[in-house]
Amino acid sequence: MKIFYAYLLTVFFFLFFNCEKKTNIKENKVEKLSKNKDSSELNISDSEIALDPIISEVPEFSNAEVNKFINKTKAYYEEVYQAAKDKNLDKEIELQHKSIEIDTEFLQIKNKLSNAEQKQLENWYMKLVESAAY
Repeated sequence: MKIFYAYLLTVFFFLFFNCEKKTNIKENKVEKLSKNKDSSELNISDSEIALDPIISEVPEFSNAEVNKFINKTKAYYEEVYQAAKDKNLDKEIELQHKSIEIDTEFLQIKNKLSNAEQKQLENWYMKLVESAAY
């Protein structure tokens, strides 16, 4: 019976220190992760969106409705640029909601063009979207 108690105490002893060791390892991992997170906090770059596709490379079409859409889109992206430059978060959120309307209108306008014109409009529009994806 004494041997059984000694064996049981030995098992509990090893279990206790094994759990303690695992706890220390986990704590060390958590500390390392938190240190890494602190050192690499959210980095918001100061790079601004590029206005090049908005100012230059603006396509012109024979369809007046398409040109009206292009001017509207150009004005929209100028607002996006200004909001990003001013770091006006409220304005940026408002403009993000407006982007859904612009995307929907883009799809409608695109269907009114020939294949070559669709490709030209799509290329210009995608440059705008990519430049605003900051």
